[in-house]
Amino acid sequence: MASAQAELSAIMAQLEKAYPKTNTHSGVVLQSLKDAIGQEAGNQPVLILFWIVGFVLLIACANVANLMLSRATGRAKELAIRSALGAGRYRLIRQLLTETVIVFITGGVVGVFFGYWWLGWIEAAIPARIKGYLLNYGQVSLDLSTLAYTFCVALLAGIIFGLAPALSSSKLDVNSMLKDATGRATGNRSGSRLRSAFVIAEVALAVVIVVCSALMIRSFVGITRTYPGFKQENVLVANLALPEAKYKSPAEIRGFYDQVLERVRALPQVESAGADQQVPYANCCTTLEVTVVGRPAPDPGQVPGARYSIVTPEYFNAMQISLTKGRNFSTADGPSSMPVVIINQELARQFWPHQDPMGQKLHLHAAQDVDATIVGIVADVKMQSVMNYHHDREIYVPFAQDPSRATGIVVRSTADHATLADAIRNVIWSVDSEQPVSAIQPLESIIAEEYFGYGIISQLMGYFSVLGLFLGAIGIYGVMAFMVAQRTSEIGIRIALGAQPIQIMRLVVGRGLWLAGIGIVIGIAGALAMSRLLVFMLAGISPHDPLTFTEVALLIAAVSLAACYIPARRAMRIDPIAAVRYE
Repeated sequence: MASAQAELSAIMAQLEKAYPKTNTHSGVVLQSLKDAIGQEAGNQPVLILFWIVGFVLLIACANVANLMLSRATGRAKELAIRSALGAGRYRLIRQLLTETVIVFITGGVVGVFFGYWWLGWIEAAIPARIKGYLLNYGQVSLDLSTLAYTFCVALLAGIIFGLAPALSSSKLDVNSMLKDATGRATGNRSGSRLRSAFVIAEVALAVVIVVCSALMIRSFVGITRTYPGFKQENVLVANLALPEAKYKSPAEIRGFYDQVLERVRALPQVESAGADQQVPYANCCTTLEVTVVGRPAPDPGQVPGARYSIVTPEYFNAMQISLTKGRNFSTADGPSSMPVVIINQELARQFWPHQDPMGQKLHLHAAQDVDATIVGIVADVKMQSVMNYHHDREIYVPFAQDPSRATGIVVRSTADHATLADAIRNVIWSVDSEQPVSAIQPLESIIAEEYFGYGIISQLMGYFSVLGLFLGAIGIYGVMAFMVAQRTSEIGIRIALGAQPIQIMRLVVGRGLWLAGIGIVIGIAGALAMSRLLVFMLAGISPHDPLTFTEVALLIAAVSLAACYIPARRAMRIDPIAAVRYE
């Protein structure tokens, strides 16, 4: 790869010297086909989703570790007896670790069944037209490698997250435990610190997950609600490519499309029909270098480009693209008339920021250079990418002056899509019975397919954020409930000495919110770092959007408060006499 890249760069340098007008500042980037396909398929979004799933797994693992810590604390006397009967620390660790691993493996098995159900949902969500371009025709299935990977993850997680509780719980003072007549242990400081650390980590990871998911979802919702510059409802698109051997001259191309469009417009319930070389979201793009006639020529390699669309006069009406100034194309704009163009507002703003471009001339650097007069300005249109919030410069040329063999016919109608699609095919075949017709589909479906991958990632991240938030709340609740159980006698004595219920609630809730607050601060710092990976996936929203971070922090705080409230209520209802008598 390195030697090939060096050779191509040398060739491009020679071409730049030989042809400075067209090759200045041009280069070649060599890329493997595997990397190119992965980049096109969206490896980065899947990698981010993988990280999010990993964070959810870590939260779940921290919950299990906390559970094992609490369980081992309650079994302190049992472990002390085992130790007194000759069980060494290694044997106690092995016992506790085995119990934890069994829990993780069991959870992994259950997870496989849930995963199998989710795979069906993912497969059903893939549009039929896209499946043909995917591996195994979009079929998603569980194989031995996936099952083996799941087993290894469950086993490794069980060992790693079971080791800390096992090590902490195996540190026993056998004498004090056996002398304790109640058979209950209050737990050691290291265990308490470990439980608190797990809670803080859970909250921090939950913040990262929810922030990233919120940014993705807000971006996706913003994209889908953005007006693209045309009305996509009730529009069918039929893509055609005339064979060069049969349609050799521009006149023959014009004749075919004129007949087809005339007959399509005559169909019942058809409001308008037009043609464009580049239908929005059709994944095709032609760019042409343009300069303003009468201005100094830019330096080589600095000539600006614009998207180049060849349209019929009815196209703007069929797409309902508004004309903001000037006139539309007409039948008078023929092959022998003066070359004319219509530009979009973005090109007008960039080329004539404080002037009226009407009547100005653009030099089109095509195969045959043309000076075309601007006769109209239309609204900006979102042509291709769902992630592109800014508009490209665009030039529209009359179809009669530069006919194209490959063209998309757009038909606006109130008729049923399936019935109208058959009628359009029949019209095309009535003009040329041998002309192939590719898929005729609603423009809404084409745009929905463009949103598909982004939407699936956003939905999955949303689901995992809810799951992560739920698991984090469980973690806080578990630690606070355990703390109340361990400090029952202390709380009973406090109440007996005159502590008010609100003070008991403040004691429990304050501890929980303190841990949650530390987790939120750490989580926000982590989310700021993680959100940088989302830059290329966000449109119309900053990866460091302060509103999103503030809302997530308040949401996590509210969930933490709710998780602490139930143990706090339980603590407020402790009977001091019963608590002291039990002790």
